[in-house]
Amino acid sequence: MKQERNLRRSDERHIEQSDLSDETLHNRALHPPESVEETVFDSLRNEHLRQSIAELPEIQRRRFVLHHEFGFTYVQIAEMESCKKQSVCDSVMLAEKRIREKLKNLED
Repeated sequence: MKQERNLRRSDERHIEQSDLSDETLHNRALHPPESVEETVFDSLRNEHLRQSIAELPEIQRRRFVLHHEFGFTYVQIAEMESCKKQSVCDSVMLAEKRIREKLKNLED
């Protein structure tokens, strides 16, 4: 009885595996694979983003990274740097603006 059930399950798994085609595997994928063009574009965009961040003035870069990469709030960063929250907020917003402008200029 148990042996028959195991054989039946084995047959069911084999049938399911034989029904898999490239299309069904692609449809089942949690994250469909990116095309080569998408991968290259993402890589270039990330490199330009890193370069834009690196070109920021030191204080803006530090605050931007603390906020966006490490998730610190403006208040926490202000406490670390012994300054006002508004100063941190202004620095981060200016850094974001500069980065957007640089990335936009690359697209044009």
